[in-house]
Amino acid sequence: MKRTALFTAILLLLTTLAALPAHAESQNIMAELYNVIRGEWEIRDDVIVSKESNGTIGDAFLTSDIYIESATRATVSVDITITGGTNGAAGFCIAELDPTLPLEGGCILTPLDISAGQAKLFCVNAQTMVGSYKNVGIALNQSFNMRLEIYDDDSLEVYIDDELCCQGLNTNFPGGYIGIYTFSGSAEFRNLTVEYDGAGSAVGVDKPTSAAPGTYRFDGSASEAVMGKWTTENGVLTALPENVDKEAILMSDLYFAAGKHLTVTADVRITDGAAVALLLSETSRLNPLGGGALIYNIDAVSEEGVSRFFSFSATYTVSDNYPSSFETDRTYKLRLEIFENGDMEAYLDDVIIHNVANTGFTGGYLGVYTWLAAGTFENVTAVYGGTAPKRNPEGLETQPPEVVSSEEESTSEPTATGPVSTAGEAGSTAAASGAVSGQSPGSEKPNVGPILAIVAAILLIAAVVTVIVLKKKKK
Repeated sequence: MKRTALFTAILLLLTTLAALPAHAESQNIMAELYNVIRGEWEIRDDVIVSKESNGTIGDAFLTSDIYIESATRATVSVDITITGGTNGAAGFCIAELDPTLPLEGGCILTPLDISAGQAKLFCVNAQTMVGSYKNVGIALNQSFNMRLEIYDDDSLEVYIDDELCCQGLNTNFPGGYIGIYTFSGSAEFRNLTVEYDGAGSAVGVDKPTSAAPGTYRFDGSASEAVMGKWTTENGVLTALPENVDKEAILMSDLYFAAGKHLTVTADVRITDGAAVALLLSETSRLNPLGGGALIYNIDAVSEEGVSRFFSFSATYTVSDNYPSSFETDRTYKLRLEIFENGDMEAYLDDVIIHNVANTGFTGGYLGVYTWLAAGTFENVTAVYGGTAPKRNPEGLETQPPEVVSSEEESTSEPTATGPVSTAGEAGSTAAASGAVSGQSPGSEKPNVGPILAIVAAILLIAAVVTVIVLKKKKK
């Protein structure tokens, strides 16, 4: 009886284990893509073809009813060959709400764009928030593997031929339906698979290794052109003219953690367009803006020009503007001082213009950044763990020089030679009243305090004498 019970228990255990889902089994889902949303597609067992006619219509979508839940672990992989089109871009489309309305309901797109020479990870009308780009050289009719990694903390990564190209951290990914798409091009898709088991997993981002204390030159030898077109020759980092209508970022592999003093300097020049900047990316070299960044820039075209010192999607807060005027084809020296306690100072040509306390800076990867501009960066140097410079003796409460408003100018005291030419009507009136009273503008006023004290004493004595006299008369 006992043997029968034991045998039955073992059999039940084996049956239960056999019923459990296999861990991360790869499932071919070629046959599952049948929702032709837009464009002309040919669907066969071993290949899915986005036809040549799709090269003239823009987006073409083919989706499935396979849904990936949020806060789970999944890998989607496909082999792609872009065969033609005016631009030629192809990748995954993950529709958040409705596989038949990927754009309207929000979607994640992961195209490799041949015309731009970039792999991309971005969203349209989506709950997910991500934007990451990297320069990749893939030609027409060259096959490549694209892999989308979805982690249980809503982070996303795109790999091209096993190389990490795009990254979104803490993206608020709500889940979505798997699909593929092309943009202004034709393409072939093979070996579309998904590994999906709902198992927990850490994000696929390695903890950054902080640089050792020392002096570092960012000369482009260990750099990553994340966005835009760059050249790096003889230590000069050049954002090319093609970047005048877009953002461009060149990242180094140098990570500087908070807790040690950091000085970053660079000689910068705007050759055309808007703004050039120093950048420290908080968490990611491949998604420096989406991963949080500290940015110190000069802008030659916004209004009359401005320098901005701010954080973008970061865990710390920095926000400071300084009005000025900046010229193209002129070299400016930018210097950023980050103190051990998170206080920061930013200098322009060795004059402090930004001074921000208690930022909560956590550290970051060093990079350079242009916004709608072409420009150059020379002598980009980071000194990490060195002796902090002497602080302004008046401390962080001292604000950088500011343009004085007309209201503030009106309260200015006139000088000995008359009002300053920018003093306005109030200064002129003060000068005129001084002339009428016989005083020259700025002369000292008489000290009437002692006279008033003597008069008050005499009046007090007179009052006391009067009271005494009245009392005697009553008696």
